Amino acid sequence: MKSLEQLIGLAGVIFDENSELQTLHATEDGQFFVDKNRANLHANSPKKEDKKAMKVYEIKREDVESTGNDKLKQLENLELVSANYKEMRELVKHFEIEVEDFKADTLIKALIEFKQKQ
Repeated sequence: MKSLEQLIGLAGVIFDENSELQTLHATEDGQFFVDKNRANLHANSPKKEDKKAMKVYEIKREDVESTGNDKLKQLENLELVSANYKEMRELVKHFEIEVEDFKADTLIKALIEFKQKQ
């Protein structure tokens, strides 16, 4: 199951490819729907009898845009040092920056290069 933050990240691709869309409905399993009713039907039709219904999230275009801006601001304000490893790793994953390993020095180098391209 995916978290709301993960779904918002995935929704960004859909919004980029469909400029007319303003709202999406996403289920915890990562499925996206334009129609809320279809999302609810999917969420409430578990494949196995013992499975609970999934949550449905409404994701708006501005949610995706503000999340991206927030992450860029976080990167701008973050001191790129080993003590901030957790935040750096989160940013590398968020921006889908390819790295050879997740050592602090590698993350620092990758984030510096990413910032220079922005």
